[in-house]
Amino acid sequence: MRCRVWHHDRPGKAKTAALWSPDAEAYLCDEHALAGATITLLYEPNRSGEIAIRVITAAHVERRATPIRTDTEARP
Repeated sequence: MRCRVWHHDRPGKAKTAALWSPDAEAYLCDEHALAGATITLLYEPNRSGEIAIRVITAAHVERRATPIRTDTEARP
């Protein structure tokens, strides 16, 4: 799990983009990324052969899934 905040260094632009999970394509807005947060990880084994991330906020639930690759499977 990674969390990073990226800033554009171009003059005249105060734009940031916050990234909470690159693999899940789940992004946070600047306000929430820079204000701080508590991330709670709940591990639920399910034998599905994939890793799924659910981003749950007060008004929205977003689910992303990625198949689990083994060392014997070729990478794209």
